[in-house]
Amino acid sequence: MVQTLASVAPKAGFSIGSIRLIDRPVLGALVAEVLAIGSRIDYEWTSLMASLARADMQAMMAMHSAVISSDARRAMVKSVAALKMEKDHHRLFLAIDKVTKPCRGLRNNFAHHIWGACDELPDAMLLIDPTAIIDFRVWLATSSRADSRPNHHDRMFVYFENDLKEAVKTMEEGLALVSTFVMLGHERGEVRAETQKLLESQPQVAQALQSLSRKNGPEIQ
Repeated sequence: MVQTLASVAPKAGFSIGSIRLIDRPVLGALVAEVLAIGSRIDYEWTSLMASLARADMQAMMAMHSAVISSDARRAMVKSVAALKMEKDHHRLFLAIDKVTKPCRGLRNNFAHHIWGACDELPDAMLLIDPTAIIDFRVWLATSSRADSRPNHHDRMFVYFENDLKEAVKTMEEGLALVSTFVMLGHERGEVRAETQKLLESQPQVAQALQSLSRKNGPEIQ
């Protein structure tokens, strides 16, 4: 389980900019793998939207890719899915969307937070919430030397190799669900029924479907 620097090494220093992912190649490769799988998941959802819309796939995918906000891109896919999918297919879509929420969180944090390191933990990388850096720089610009230096170690997350491998595993499992669901849309008859049964039998998907049933099928946020 990923812990904060406050828990692992509360008095440790940290650095950003002076350490690169290639300086710790095993860890850096795992970080890159998470980001690469996240891009593949985005591609799968984009191709699904284009297929459902029955439009020029190249044009639809170019339009979707041009939207910078990941939330806006996801909203586009969900809107088309709600409009074009049959009820059972749509509920399965919502379930998989919920199950893959951790993948979105990992991808966004790995891409938009700041990577750093500390000398006390040479076998780890730090994933730092940008607000911690902003607060520190505000302190540098506005505080006197008499003011105590702020400690934001509770917003710095320590990733050891096993933590990064677990993140890759989460992304791979999410990609498997999404790509199988996208394939489902191109299948017919018994093959489609078997694929849908396979997806619905996955424990997390089955739990999400049960949750949808209890809520009488509202859209998952």
